[in-house]
Amino acid sequence: MKSLKDLGLHGSGEIAHVAGRGTGTQRLLAMGFRPGTPIRVVQVAPFGDPITVE
Repeated sequence: MKSLKDLGLHGSGEIAHVAGRGTGTQRLLAMGFRPGTPIRVVQVAPFGDPITVE
């Protein structure tokens, strides 16, 4: 299993789980980052953070 940052530009996958319990995790869940959701990396900043996914 790869992490989101390991997918690379134009990489795709499916969310297996969202780790953590804090407000950042809750925000990701509210934005639709849920297990089983397909994702694709569409943009990566020069130093690797932030990234844009769809």
